Amino acid sequence: MAKRASAAKKVLRFAADASNAELANVTGALDANLRQIETELDVAVSRRGHQFRVEGSSENAQAAIAVIEFFLERARKTQRAISVDDIQLYFV
Repeated sequence: MAKRASAAKKVLRFAADASNAELANVTGALDANLRQIETELDVAVSRRGHQFRVEGSSENAQAAIAVIEFFLERARKTQRAISVDDIQLYFV
């Protein structure tokens, strides 16, 4: 039986309209929250300032951006840091 070809990787870029404090609240210490999103969705996320770059299957890359947007909005409303536990609970 032949193996299925892996889905083509896609690179998506996202510019967050957020303050530095909001970005820090979402990404976590040493970008730990982004690493958790990478693990959950099998994507690679990099960030420089307000610019995010997400690489993975089209579906997973779009899902990663949706998760980042969700937590940016949550950080704006609550004015508190998002934890790795918050990210994990999102995917449960």
